[in-house]
Amino acid sequence: MHSVFTKSETLKKNKAVNTESLVTEILGYKEKNSNIPALKYGRFMEPVARRKYKCILLQRKHQDLKVVETGLYIDTKRGYLGSSPDGMVDCSCCGSGVLEVKCPLSIAHTIPSHENLTYLVKEGSNITLQRNHNYYTQIQGQMAICNKQWCDFFIFTKHGHHLERILFQKDYWEKIVSNLENFFLKYVVVELLTQDIKKKVAHTETSSGTKSNTDSIPLLAINTCKPTKTNTS
Repeated sequence: MHSVFTKSETLKKNKAVNTESLVTEILGYKEKNSNIPALKYGRFMEPVARRKYKCILLQRKHQDLKVVETGLYIDTKRGYLGSSPDGMVDCSCCGSGVLEVKCPLSIAHTIPSHENLTYLVKEGSNITLQRNHNYYTQIQGQMAICNKQWCDFFIFTKHGHHLERILFQKDYWEKIVSNLENFFLKYVVVELLTQDIKKKVAHTETSSGTKSNTDSIPLLAINTCKPTKTNTS
């Protein structure tokens, strides 16, 4: 999602910027390696992190707390937008929100902080997620698509954690979604009709003897593929 947003901003200044690689990524024309160590570690640690997060909220006396793994949500107004948070959170004191978990392999041996994670920044006595980072855009998209007003951003290792509640920013999201819609209509829809990039990818992969994936469903904002749920707001 963030890459589409920033590419759209660049296109406003220079319409000659190449969009083929991004369209290829969106449409899933090339298979991604899901066995990269960092991804495997993240998948393994996510349920552990979710349990730890729930324990922390219980210790903080959140009432009637529920933390559940969730599936893929599709935006009903824009069917090309989807999001799959790492959890849905609900309690009688705070209402409902989403959970986004990060378990970075690069700092598995230590405590998450602004000193070892480039996307965290220290502001006074607080450590927060940088507001210009792709994780922030991802989180804003999750809240918008799932119709929630807050997200708990949880970075977890076996040595410590960072927990931050991020609120939905309507103005920021409206700017993001305007760019997403513009890119989808101008570039993704055109490719779906012409399949020019698909033909190039298929030709390149055939020539090199590698495997392509040209039958995927286009969604601009998917984090992980899970059973589908629809946002009916």
